[in-house]
Amino acid sequence: MLTKAFSPLGTNIAPLRYSPLTTAMLKQLTYKQKTKALFFGSVLLLALIYTVSIKRTLNLHRDIRILTSKSAQAVEAPVQIKKIRRELDQLQGNTFNLNNKEALLGEITRFCEKNNLLIVNLPVASTYEEGNYEVESRALDVQGGFKDILELVYLIEYQKSLGVVSSLRFVTKKDPRTKKKRLTGHLVLRSINQ
Repeated sequence: MLTKAFSPLGTNIAPLRYSPLTTAMLKQLTYKQKTKALFFGSVLLLALIYTVSIKRTLNLHRDIRILTSKSAQAVEAPVQIKKIRRELDQLQGNTFNLNNKEALLGEITRFCEKNNLLIVNLPVASTYEEGNYEVESRALDVQGGFKDILELVYLIEYQKSLGVVSSLRFVTKKDPRTKKKRLTGHLVLRSINQ
């Protein structure tokens, strides 16, 4: 039996008493039943704790991850917009036009002279119409180092926007005079005009 408890302020507090019905019921339960009840009560307590505090924290954490990824996408948006606009312009034929063979040849020869590349072959462009569009293809064979040929492709396609390189093939051939292997890059440039 519990005695009267005192509060720190000096006021009397009524003692805590269990009803006789509750204590009698607890005494009748076996240890196995008490353990099951304790386990069930613990599960209910954990579910209550989860719904009250942990669930909100996890939802906030998920929202923060989503917002962080969206802000990263927003930072990269101007770069992506530029890239998409350039691709759209290339598809519409606004950025490049291979009709001006002299300008194309001038840019390529300046680059080739600077980087020790040799233009082996520059045949006449082939043109065909498909629907309302005119597709023009121009082949170009360049001899030199692998890195230099790749830099030429980068210049044509990205820096100067002279055309789209639709095909690039590297071939090594043995020069009959010098008996040395030479690397040749076969490029196909394509433009679409309306």
